[in-house]
Amino acid sequence: MSEPKPAWYEIAKKGSIASTPFDEELKRSVLSNINRREKRYLQSVKQVLAAIVVCMALGLSLLLVTNEGVLFKKSEQAASPPAGTPFHSISGIDTKEHPFAYKLLDARITGNGSIISMNDPDILPGLGNKVNPLHAYDNRMIYKISYTDIEVLSKKDMDGFGTLLKYKAIKDDPKLPYFRKGDEHFGYTVDGLTGPEVIYDFGTANLYDAQMAVTRVFGHQALKIWLVCGADGIRVCTYYNREQNGGMASYLEFDNATMYERDLNGDGLEEAIAVSNTTGQIYIFKENAEQLYWVSVREALGAGEQDVVSYEKASGMFTLLKQDIALRKYRYTENADKFVLVE
Repeated sequence: MSEPKPAWYEIAKKGSIASTPFDEELKRSVLSNINRREKRYLQSVKQVLAAIVVCMALGLSLLLVTNEGVLFKKSEQAASPPAGTPFHSISGIDTKEHPFAYKLLDARITGNGSIISMNDPDILPGLGNKVNPLHAYDNRMIYKISYTDIEVLSKKDMDGFGTLLKYKAIKDDPKLPYFRKGDEHFGYTVDGLTGPEVIYDFGTANLYDAQMAVTRVFGHQALKIWLVCGADGIRVCTYYNREQNGGMASYLEFDNATMYERDLNGDGLEEAIAVSNTTGQIYIFKENAEQLYWVSVREALGAGEQDVVSYEKASGMFTLLKQDIALRKYRYTENADKFVLVE
């Protein structure tokens, strides 16, 4: 007895499955159909991925707009700074202009006979001054003595100024407590001001061997005296004497700094540049109405602790050496208080 066949059996028997052999042509047809399905599947996947990317881009755009364009603004500012503003690189070290402002030197002003404690703090980092380098106007005149009070030990002419003298006191002077018999001193005469009979007694005899030059500082002609004054052989003391009220005055005194004078900004008045002997500090000083004003070159140039700042006497320029960039040179702009990078 034969088993009954399902209804689809007869239909299948009459169709191609039962009657058509699986030859090479049929094989190629099947493989072609499979390839077409795979291509359609890959195309569908690509379309889905593209749609996801578009949605993400639209979402980011909406974020930028709804956040008031903050991200876009920052990018735009970094690429194109507003006209007239200093240029800064991304790292902030390539500033081409460094404007600065002078500060009033907040330090006690003293004069002849003032008592100064060496335990007092320095007025500025890197300087050895305990009080203001500018001496009090009404108490800085240099005392005058006569040849009858001294025995000349040595003398030398200084062209364009006068005569430098080393001498020994032959008697006490009641007006000068520090001028005692037997003490050796340094002084000088000034051509056209004192005459040969008057000597300006400035200090101890070791100053006679100091370096001296006639210069100009803060618009005044001055005798500049400087020498090594520390046991370490590094510290330099500098004195500026100038004419005042028909005599000579002890005008300025700087401690632990090599001093230069130059009209940096072209206003006709020479600034004083103090280069510390023991630190990397450089200061520029101006004088106005018997007050000193200062600026730190390191601070103005934004120098870091490991950066090296220096002053070029010949050119009047300042250099900055950073570890991560090449040596850069800056000039003081005329008629403006700022340093500008020299290209």
